[in-house]
Amino acid sequence: MRVGRTEFIRDRDFFLEVSRGNIPDWQVYEQYAKNENTISGTEVSLAAGGVINFLTAPDTVLVASGGNVNDTASGTGARKILVQGIDENLKLASEIIELAGSSASASTTTKFWRLFRAVVTESGTYTLTGAGTTGSNQGEIVVESTTDGTQLITIQQYESNSQYGCFSIPKGYVGHLSSLILSVDSNKSSVIRTYLRQNFTNTSTNIGARSLSLEFDGVSGVNYLTAKSSLVIPELSDIWFTAVAAANNTLVSINFEMLLEPINGQL
Repeated sequence: MRVGRTEFIRDRDFFLEVSRGNIPDWQVYEQYAKNENTISGTEVSLAAGGVINFLTAPDTVLVASGGNVNDTASGTGARKILVQGIDENLKLASEIIELAGSSASASTTTKFWRLFRAVVTESGTYTLTGAGTTGSNQGEIVVESTTDGTQLITIQQYESNSQYGCFSIPKGYVGHLSSLILSVDSNKSSVIRTYLRQNFTNTSTNIGARSLSLEFDGVSGVNYLTAKSSLVIPELSDIWFTAVAAANNTLVSINFEMLLEPINGQL
């Protein structure tokens, strides 16, 4: 399915130049997520912790209390994280949050409409072995809204990076979903759905409907999907992924590539 934009021709060399910062104003993001706590016949979000929530107004964010005592500013675990998303001006934004162990962190100064990534940027321990748990967050890190504690994004224990099957397009850009990798337990199957909602700032009038944009039935094993004509997503739209597994505890994961093309004259 395509949404209101001319055909986009994928060129891997072009993507490489965008990722290097050699194409002014263009951006490319890789997102990945999984959910292994599926319930047969029940639709679940593809995100760490199984949660995708949307704010209805911009808000500052913080790391929730209840984390590991070693994930703190002078600890042996994670010391700082970077959160990325869309701010109250509807532009791409990021901010560093200093962790406070089992206590809640301070709130950001940035007000976010959306978050789509959180990553540990500093650790108190040097990783010595590839299979170990050092050099990473020693407990789960949950980022939530300051005002009402809405859970927004999670970094699972020892992973140092969020797994979040959702992305939002900032003002002044159009998004291209140009590649998608779907993976489901090989001896099981799942329906994987892609939803799109336009005008995410309209929360009380002219509300954008949640619209099914792509559906993949009976997915099993690993599937690679690329196309010259990508799914094109207007500015200020949300796109997210869910799964309906045929059996309990089916591991479903996705990896998708989002290219942000600047709209002429709006950046």
